Amino acid sequence: MKTTNQPRVLMLLENNPYPKDSRVRREATSLTAAGYEVTVISPKESGQPWYKVCDKVRVYRFPAPPEANGFLGYMWEYGYSMIATFFISLFVFLRHGFNIIHTHNPPDTFVLIVIWYKLLGKRFVYDHHDLAPEMYFARFGGSGNPLVHKALVWFEKLSLWLADHVIATNQSYKAMEMERGRVPENRITIVRNGPDLNRLRLVDDKPDVFQQGKTILCYVGSMGFHDGVDHLLRALYNLVYELERTDIFCVLVGAGDAWLGLKALAEQLHLTDYVLFTGWVEHTKVAGYLCAADICLAPEPSNAYNDRSTMIKITEYMALGRPIVAFDLPEHRVTAQGAAVYARPNDELDFAWQIVTLMDDPQQRQKMGRMGQTRVETELAWSHQEGHLLEVYQALGHARGKKRAKNVLRSWLKRARILPFVHRFKAWYYRLGGKRRLVKVPIDKLHCQERAFVALQAYLGQSIDHFPPCRFFEMSLTAPEKARDAFGQWLRECLIDKQAYKVPISEGGWANGSLVKEVLQVHQERGVALTDFEQADPALVDEAIARRVRYYFDVFNSIKEKG
Repeated sequence: MKTTNQPRVLMLLENNPYPKDSRVRREATSLTAAGYEVTVISPKESGQPWYKVCDKVRVYRFPAPPEANGFLGYMWEYGYSMIATFFISLFVFLRHGFNIIHTHNPPDTFVLIVIWYKLLGKRFVYDHHDLAPEMYFARFGGSGNPLVHKALVWFEKLSLWLADHVIATNQSYKAMEMERGRVPENRITIVRNGPDLNRLRLVDDKPDVFQQGKTILCYVGSMGFHDGVDHLLRALYNLVYELERTDIFCVLVGAGDAWLGLKALAEQLHLTDYVLFTGWVEHTKVAGYLCAADICLAPEPSNAYNDRSTMIKITEYMALGRPIVAFDLPEHRVTAQGAAVYARPNDELDFAWQIVTLMDDPQQRQKMGRMGQTRVETELAWSHQEGHLLEVYQALGHARGKKRAKNVLRSWLKRARILPFVHRFKAWYYRLGGKRRLVKVPIDKLHCQERAFVALQAYLGQSIDHFPPCRFFEMSLTAPEKARDAFGQWLRECLIDKQAYKVPISEGGWANGSLVKEVLQVHQERGVALTDFEQADPALVDEAIARRVRYYFDVFNSIKEKG
């Protein structure tokens, strides 16, 4: 394996070829500019080479699988992609090496590859592009195989639990990650889908496909079943045939698994004279289509997925000063603010009316365009977002992980909240007299800290002759707060209720000398001279007991860890 002091990153991508996915491209190039050595594994489009260096980013590709339908289809698509990606990642590991593995979902099944490298001490950054479970239902109109949905939820949670850091695209995703994945807030960073203004800028070279004297509408982006282009076509039908506005021409730039069905729908709605499907075009030509447009469209319908997602197309429209018509979705408003007019969610006739409103008000279109352009330049552009990405990597560090596999596994179990069940199983195993990983130790050979737990066991009503196992040991595993309270109560009764504090210090005081020292130390810290326990301040005695409880539990926790 190649050795270098340069920090190395492996990015995994399945649902888009590189560099077509603009977010992944921006992140990879930003990291290389910051001194990271980046390798990307992605599917291969027709005509693309198996290996290429793009803007200092190494790209390895595998043949793209066919689009999935149904449970078996998803099993095949993701299974094939995971196997291909895993073997290429092994090659990258041996040939170039990497310190950090950075996955871009969907799918979340990349976590199966991550587990292997986590055991080798690699750091894991989970870039949460899409809510895969919600997107699955949105793709199939709110229905779908429940087994697929449950599997997607499980893989998403596992990815969130195992990630050293999670990158969210907006506040809605961050809230979901904290709620559904129980990820602490300090392990989540928001990196928004901001356009790169060095690549996306106003151009004069516009396509010559537009019809003169008409208002030009434009849609740019993927055309999947959840992207709402079918809503857009029906809105155009209302615009042309219900509102009798034939002075429009709409250009649809992009493609996807719904593309052929959308072309057929346009023919059924008699819109072939009013729309143009260009398919995918080179990224350098996208700006030309957008600059030629008078109004840009974001027809994503309201559902559990779209309501929480930030669409890249909206920020690209804004970057070029185009006014927007969109359905009134929460994240659309957060992103576009005054740069868009909003139709009632999923109301195609109202969407058509909002288009008419902007068609008839050129001054409002210019005002909205300037507003959106200013917002991108001052807040949303990638130049404002890449700093958050670099902060994530700086926080992680690029040194090789030094945790042993056992400690890594323990941290995973703790994050997944499985560790209490492991402890409970251990306690049951001890009670049943199974093989003990903690050796039985006779009481007369115990250290004073362990004797305290044996004495507490007797206080709880069980006589034992060795340590562990004991009932208190089980309690400390399954109910640590209850055990801590019981231990503090026992110390308090021994010291106060039995009036042990009345024994003069000169005569040895209470049998537990360590607690005597704790009481004396607390009084000395408060400037109180103490000659016998009868003069002790009850509040300070309680403080000494609390200290002793914390100390014993620290000791006992170290004993537990050995088990």
